[in-house]
Amino acid sequence: MTLDIKRFRCSRQQLRVAEVRNELWGAMWKFPDEPLFNERLLQLENTGLASLKMRRFHQINVSKSKSLTSWLFAIHYEEKRLNKLETLVNVEDVDIIRTRLQDVVLTTLPNTGIVNRLRGLYNKATASREGRHCVELWRKFLRFEAKYGDARRTKNALYAALQYCPWSKDVYTDAVQFIGDSFEDFIDIMHEKEVRIRIPIEELDIMLEEAK
Repeated sequence: MTLDIKRFRCSRQQLRVAEVRNELWGAMWKFPDEPLFNERLLQLENTGLASLKMRRFHQINVSKSKSLTSWLFAIHYEEKRLNKLETLVNVEDVDIIRTRLQDVVLTTLPNTGIVNRLRGLYNKATASREGRHCVELWRKFLRFEAKYGDARRTKNALYAALQYCPWSKDVYTDAVQFIGDSFEDFIDIMHEKEVRIRIPIEELDIMLEEAK
């Protein structure tokens, strides 16, 4: 409540932004996994691409904390930076390549390292004890690789997700969506893991053909 009041006063030019930022940083170091403090501070520190203080904080926090929240907010911060960069990139400076076989549009961003940094965070988070069985974390990783990676990386992430979360039908749905050409392999895995399929395979094949 105190932080919200200070943010309100700051918006009315009754309080300096630096004072609110200092209060938030003090709260973050005491309660690093508190979602409210993370989100409020991210709103302040994400005003520019040069702000790296939060990155250093998350690096320290994930090395100490055993909470999944720490990984999620570290990833969330880098995703915010990546999204901001994408909005700043001029359309004329972006290389768009269309492949006739898959009809996919690939966007090449300036080599800032954010994509590689995000991939590293996802790899470490999904390998951690607290994150390896989190379905939503794996699904975020799959969407990330489907957008910024290639078919090989996406397949590797999918098979790893199926290894740690074999009960999740959402992961199998993502598998069909992102890598439809390996559909039969995923069906075999579902049978092996005794995951029920509520639609005849033949009918599903027809639907996939029509979708193409």
